[in-house]
Amino acid sequence: VRGVKAHQDVGVLLKSAAAAIGIDLDLKVAETAVYTNALFRKAFSTAVGGTSAKLDDPDLTLGDYYVTDSSRNYAGYGNPVFDELYVKQVRTLDMVERRKIVWEMQRILLRDVPIAITYWSNVAYAWWREVRGFNPPVSFFHAYGYQEIWLAK
Repeated sequence: VRGVKAHQDVGVLLKSAAAAIGIDLDLKVAETAVYTNALFRKAFSTAVGGTSAKLDDPDLTLGDYYVTDSSRNYAGYGNPVFDELYVKQVRTLDMVERRKIVWEMQRILLRDVPIAITYWSNVAYAWWREVRGFNPPVSFFHAYGYQEIWLAK
């Protein structure tokens, strides 16, 4: 488990759920550098951590974590049919056809379950009426470009 409170909480919850069905998990907490190193080396049996979808596009979300040779495919998942569909959807310009391909990719992932996603978190934004030029970002990767924000006072 990555040494971040939210991830540790999920780890404790999953350990408890596993114990309820007779599985005893050894929960090890690691600081981020050690945890990330283990992910890249695939030196774990089960990992609890977090990440973010950078954009709401299948190229990044599905490509990063599920394409066989992706550097962020920490689970080591490999499915040649999925990989072929990934390349096909990248090259497809017709959005209706692309959606069908992505849905097929999702059906494959639902069948294979290479990663168990335990939760998605949302980020809420609030600001005063006088703040201008702020648009909530699509992900926290894009949350820190405040060059266009100003106060109308």
